[in-house]
Amino acid sequence: MQNELIKKGKNVLYQTAPVMIDSIINYRFSKTPSSSNIIDHILNVDLLIIDDLGTETLNTMKLTELFTIINSRILNQNNKITKTIISTN
Repeated sequence: MQNELIKKGKNVLYQTAPVMIDSIINYRFSKTPSSSNIIDHILNVDLLIIDDLGTETLNTMKLTELFTIINSRILNQNNKITKTIISTN
């Protein structure tokens, strides 16, 4: 499915939940200097595929970041239609 969307010019991001959440936390605390805002990319990508949700070690900060990403995409807070697929074990 993601290959078909890519062929149509759509942006697709596939990431495991632990890596995605750690990337967000690292960005927030500038542990990984970057010229692009990973959070904006995650929020605005046409299709976000989050794999292995539930395998990460959660704390309040990680849970908050995860909720914010999923909720923002569901509520269309960036005025852009986005889709999210979540895979769990």
